Amino acid sequence: MSRKVKARERMARALAWVEDNPTAWAHVEREALSRASKGTRVSPQELFEHVRRHDFMDADGGHVMVNNTLIPALSRILMARHPELSPFIERRASACDGILEMISNE
Repeated sequence: MSRKVKARERMARALAWVEDNPTAWAHVEREALSRASKGTRVSPQELFEHVRRHDFMDADGGHVMVNNTLIPALSRILMARHPELSPFIERRASACDGILEMISNE
């Protein structure tokens, strides 16, 4: 499987995660926006570690799980929905870069 296909699959899984975990996602958004409003850098890894350590429930009432391989895609979703966060979010180059735009343009 090509890198681009894997990245598209990962982005699709991340979008599904956002939909399936509205409470956890809302927390991530609030926390990221709060930190950015104070001029503080935002570490996606730290945000999702917090989700793991606390008692967030998914849409089916189960404990929220976050796979590390989804965090780069989730970070891109966060920046796409809140462009003002982009300067504050710590990130490395990822195969997911540009994938969200490709999916939304289809």
